Amino acid sequence: MQFAVVATPSRIADRVVCCALARSSLLACLAAPTAQPPPPPQLNMLISQKGLSLGCSVDLYEHGLQSATRCYRDLKTSTLPDATGLTASGLSVADEELVVVALLHDIGETLSPVNHGEVAASVLRPYISPQNYWILNHHEIFQSFYYGEAAGINHKLRDELKSSPHWDACERFCLLWDQTAFDGDYDFEPLSFFVPMVERVLAKPAYAHPAHKEEHINQLKATMGGAYPTEVA
Repeated sequence: MQFAVVATPSRIADRVVCCALARSSLLACLAAPTAQPPPPPQLNMLISQKGLSLGCSVDLYEHGLQSATRCYRDLKTSTLPDATGLTASGLSVADEELVVVALLHDIGETLSPVNHGEVAASVLRPYISPQNYWILNHHEIFQSFYYGEAAGINHKLRDELKSSPHWDACERFCLLWDQTAFDGDYDFEPLSFFVPMVERVLAKPAYAHPAHKEEHINQLKATMGGAYPTEVA
């Protein structure tokens, strides 16, 4: 037996009232004085990985910080001294976004290891470019190039994705900032260094990247921001 839920006027009115109340509660919370604003919930996923080393010389929390630090330092070095339009971190908007991607790329590792990249990709999708979304989605496949033979799996799986315009970017990401970020002696930046970068990336209007318009699902979700009091769209 199938049941149909009818969108009656009363149901629609209830939804509108619910959203209005939620928005009012959120604004009240934002207006209330606090000693220190809580970190973005996406960072809590990273913080929860402290102590989870999974057999490596660094835990997943340290791995994220080390990956982001390596990415930041490389991109900062390559930023021209007379560059304009930089963020407070001294990077371009696009480069800062990539640092945040590096910081959070493994936050789904303990939730669903074999497709953990998709977890991070989904969490960040509204605020990052389609290329960075693709990198997150596929980075575990590219990472297997470095450990696949030792693990007894095909280490050349990434070659099957070479038709993608994002292949080179993902290969660069894993080569420079992921597979290198398991060094127990590396001096990485603390989480507080990256918090403002994360906040700026997450402050972007949802699905506002020009390339988001290339996918219909992004177009649809971009129109829904008003129904979510925590979104700005």
